[in-house]
Amino acid sequence: MTTNNRVLILAAGDGSRWGNYKGTAKHFVSVDGEKLLHKTCKQFLKYTSDVYVVGKSEEYFYHGTKLYIPPHDPSWGDFAKYRSSRELWSSGRTTLAFGDVYYSDSAVETIMTTYGKIMWFLRHNHSTITGGRPEIFTLALDGSTHALIDSHLDALIKGNVPPPGGWRLYRSMVRPNYRDNKIHTVIDDETTDFDFPYDLDNFESLRLNL
Repeated sequence: MTTNNRVLILAAGDGSRWGNYKGTAKHFVSVDGEKLLHKTCKQFLKYTSDVYVVGKSEEYFYHGTKLYIPPHDPSWGDFAKYRSSRELWSSGRTTLAFGDVYYSDSAVETIMTTYGKIMWFLRHNHSTITGGRPEIFTLALDGSTHALIDSHLDALIKGNVPPPGGWRLYRSMVRPNYRDNKIHTVIDDETTDFDFPYDLDNFESLRLNL
């Protein structure tokens, strides 16, 4: 376990695409017999004791982590997922993970043991395992890169660039040949993002048929 790696689990979005499916926020759907957010917290706590949940209310607290309820600025748009946690970014390594992602254990191991000043963990194409669409799962960054990331976020927010925020930031930073850039690691396994109800339905269906 290391203490020089801060993990921020980002779960403060409005969940408008989820629509309170199954009567709950997507961060609290039951996966593997426990709430998704709790599972993710446990996975990252295996690697560092410095874990924050960036959530919307006290409901988002999980033992062993710290809860941060961020400010809300409508001008941030879809980039709020990054900007809202800005004051928590560490001078060491900060890992920005998403609270609506189901991470496999091997994906978390890859995220927590693969280093670079800036490292994106993503899937450029549809998953060969789940069929899920391209996704960005995590961004890990060194303290020396904060000013660079700030400048890209400021430009995107000022330009009112539309969603998806993750891909917009990624492509802004690594254009023009973003697929050939060496600051990403591809994750193609069960790891998947629950943006819409059908994402969960598809995941559960695949589980039943395995």
